[in-house]
Amino acid sequence: MHKFSVSALSRFKDLYDSVISLMDVVDNHREEIGDISNMLINVQTISTNNIIRLLTIISAIFLPFSLNLLKIYGTNFTKGFFYAWQQQSLRFLRYDCHNGWGSGCPYSDF
Repeated sequence: MHKFSVSALSRFKDLYDSVISLMDVVDNHREEIGDISNMLINVQTISTNNIIRLLTIISAIFLPFSLNLLKIYGTNFTKGFFYAWQQQSLRFLRYDCHNGWGSGCPYSDF
């Protein structure tokens, strides 16, 4: 065994106490950082909830108006659905009551 002097042992003891106190300080700071990050997440959640609440109120106000517009202007069916889209390029989207889906369309298998 090595023999240390009494002053060296007291220095090691002081060093050990300093390291233990620094480890306690680091642990306290780690807990404080965790608490601060939790508070930041809570603040962001509250602001997100407020935004969602505002968007819900806006959609609840404007949804009946848009449904009424769809009710009035969305019922222009004549020969088939999508009657306004009778261009040759969009013909496969049209449902023809007599011929079925995609009359005259190269994709007439569906």
